[in-house]
Amino acid sequence: MPKERKRDGYSKAMQPFKAQHLIHALPFMAIAAMIGLIVYQQWQQTLQARPDYDSTDAAPPRYPAKITANRNPSLPQSENWKVQQVLTGESMIVTAGWKKEKLRLCGIDVPDSLAVESRNYLKGLVEQAEGAVIVIPTGRDHSNRMIGEVFVSANASNPDEEKFLNEEMVMAGLAYHYSPYSSGCLNRAGIIQAEEIARSEHRGIWLQSKDVLHK
Repeated sequence: MPKERKRDGYSKAMQPFKAQHLIHALPFMAIAAMIGLIVYQQWQQTLQARPDYDSTDAAPPRYPAKITANRNPSLPQSENWKVQQVLTGESMIVTAGWKKEKLRLCGIDVPDSLAVESRNYLKGLVEQAEGAVIVIPTGRDHSNRMIGEVFVSANASNPDEEKFLNEEMVMAGLAYHYSPYSSGCLNRAGIIQAEEIARSEHRGIWLQSKDVLHK
């Protein structure tokens, strides 16, 4: 019994000490909470600044004059990736060593009505290159997907001959030029020109004259 009284006395003596420490810790806890709130707000601002490729509120595209543009193979931002899976006619999963990314093709948008055809076409282009792609990253979107221009070798005997997949999808009439979010594409002009050709030759989505606006 005496031992129990000692423990009770010790606990009572420690209560003011614990309370004092808690009071001293409150300012640090408040500062930590404020820092967390600031970091969260900055992250939200970063997300809002990124293009939202899944938005249905984007304005219809405009059609500037034709300009020819080609990829410079020596650009330092070019990256070699391997396609693990083609998800849609505008997106895929790519890997490079231990890295794995969801990749969204810059500056194009596939209509729901051609979802299957566009995916199969893109898959065929990738398979011709045995899954090896060259990517020029241009940023990230709201879903944190990597946005980029994608190239594949067009000729095994001539590695310098390439196909620009973003342009190929639009040229085939299986995707639109997505003008609200194409300003970051280095070869935006090539995509614009591809759409003009597809429209003039009534390919894919341009088969019917009523298809004159972004869907």
